[in-house]
Amino acid sequence: MKHKFLLKTMLLLCALVAGSSNVWADTTVDITDLGKQTWSSYSLTSGVITISTNLNNGSAPTTSNAQYRWKANNIITISTSSGVLKSIRFKTNSTAAYGPKNLNYSGSAITSSGTDYTWNAPSEMNSANFTVTSEARLTEIHVTYGEASGGGGGSPVATPVLSVGTGTYTTAQSVTISCDTGGATIYYTTDGSDPDDSSTEYTSAVSITTSGTNLKAIAYKDGMTKSSVASATYNIQPTKPTISATGATVTIFGGDGCTFYYTTNGTTPTSSSTKYTAPFDLLADCTIKAIAYDTYGNASNVSSDYKFKYMPLEPKNINSGYFVKVNDVSDLENGDAILIVCETENRAMSTTQETNYRGHVGVTPSAGVIYAPSASVQKITLVKKSEDINSDDVDDDVFYFYVSGTSTGYLYAASSSSNYLKTEATPDDNARATISISSGDATIIFTGTYTRNNLRHNNNDSRFSCYNSTSTLELVQIYKEVAHNVPVTISPDSYATLSSSFALDFTSTTTKAYIAKTKTSSTVTLTQVNKVPANTGVLLYKDGGTTENIPVFNGIGADDKTGNVLKASDGSVTGDEKTIFALGKKNGTIGFYLVGDGVTVPAGKAYIEATGGSLVKVFTFDFDDEADGIKTLSDSPVEGENIYNLAGQRLNKMQKGINIVNGKKVLR
Repeated sequence: MKHKFLLKTMLLLCALVAGSSNVWADTTVDITDLGKQTWSSYSLTSGVITISTNLNNGSAPTTSNAQYRWKANNIITISTSSGVLKSIRFKTNSTAAYGPKNLNYSGSAITSSGTDYTWNAPSEMNSANFTVTSEARLTEIHVTYGEASGGGGGSPVATPVLSVGTGTYTTAQSVTISCDTGGATIYYTTDGSDPDDSSTEYTSAVSITTSGTNLKAIAYKDGMTKSSVASATYNIQPTKPTISATGATVTIFGGDGCTFYYTTNGTTPTSSSTKYTAPFDLLADCTIKAIAYDTYGNASNVSSDYKFKYMPLEPKNINSGYFVKVNDVSDLENGDAILIVCETENRAMSTTQETNYRGHVGVTPSAGVIYAPSASVQKITLVKKSEDINSDDVDDDVFYFYVSGTSTGYLYAASSSSNYLKTEATPDDNARATISISSGDATIIFTGTYTRNNLRHNNNDSRFSCYNSTSTLELVQIYKEVAHNVPVTISPDSYATLSSSFALDFTSTTTKAYIAKTKTSSTVTLTQVNKVPANTGVLLYKDGGTTENIPVFNGIGADDKTGNVLKASDGSVTGDEKTIFALGKKNGTIGFYLVGDGVTVPAGKAYIEATGGSLVKVFTFDFDDEADGIKTLSDSPVEGENIYNLAGQRLNKMQKGINIVNGKKVLR
């Protein structure tokens, strides 16, 4: 009589002796005629043994001639609900080509070359998976199971659960281990070895701080077989650093608590490389790489190469406000402060960035000079570099234009279909330009991917932008800020007046400048100033007189001239009765004397205007700081015993020049 299941149970009978316990022997379950059995969703159970199939290729197994045929890539799972697997014997009635050799366990093929093969469990387990590598036709499976080494003979303890699975993490991990079997004791290892009840007992979360740590856990409980081993491998790898640069300043940042190291020569950084402590400046193009280490010594990946471009954001600190037209491109240098100008319209690029173009503001070029343009004129920092733009291994001079205002960044051509000129924070090839100058006109071509790349001024729309058709567009010119001086000549009498169309800085000169804020009926009191605004009347003093070059500056931060009674002459001021007084010397006395009728005060000089019909003929002057200042002589020079020269030698009478009389400087 045929039967579905032939269960041959080999039991070891033991004498029942008071105080003794049953001993559970290994038991074999033989499952034959596989192809003739009734399978439930490709699962077959006989007592405590279950055979199930995972259809990895979507093709169901078939039955034929007492064979059960599994397709390639399907997985056969054999499990026991009691005890642990000991061995599994596979048989086929077909040729060896369809036998056990077509099964793969844990990545390794079963080595059988025949039709009958016994697989021995490599460790204690409740189930085993076998992958079908090529069609397998099996007729019998014999499963031997038995008591685990942990004893108990009952059902297995649930496999422990690790709260964090295998993976790569940017920070150290805290792993908790749990078990669904109440009252079970968990043991674990972190060196990759299989744990047992002599391993470390789990009492609190396990801290994983070292990359490559393999955590394994097992659970035990009296009266049950030990659990399967849970395992996870952890790689700790901090986030690789991010590198950024603004102008010349480089910043490196990344994960909290990490330490960064970097190189600037393109080599791979290590913990022996330069340690990053704060943003730093570089003054040349280079390749930067960085790496991060956490507090446990785990290293990140190396950052991607950062191609650093040295981009000075501040122009050369000239601040003269004096811009001259550039007629040769070789005169343009790295860090120059420039203006983009359209002379035909007397316009300069403004600080305003419209949506797709730059605005304009009026300027007044005069003989190739623009002085102290308004704050609305865009002062551009020119960055000059040598780069290969034609892939011919030959470096060319190229330029970048750094601007600030409503949109800070680098000017760049932004379209091939529209006339766009925009700004971008980090310059790319579309922000790189070549410059050529002919007859004072500058051709600025951006070298990136866009065809509308010629910087021009559009008179119709009053804008600076990029074009590819230039026939109706205005050419531009470049003006460069340079240092400028005004030569000032003082007579041997040590005094002169001045009114300059430029703001002048006397801070570091030997010539002193004074304004007159107080005027009485016959005296003006002078106050020294260092930075004199343009078109301001001043009195100059230099002992013994000479010519000195006085630096021009842009007028920003000039000293207050409010209330100054010294007027600036433009060359149209002429004397009339008792109103106009100019610097002069009579009878050894220097002062402001009445100018005769019809006499013109020269342009660039200063004068005093008196009103009210005063009968005074001269305004003498003294200084508001008499300890250091110089007092001019009156018509009756003071003679006395306390007269000294500047060397401290006592004199019998005053000599020509500066004397110290009663502790005050007096000029004779």
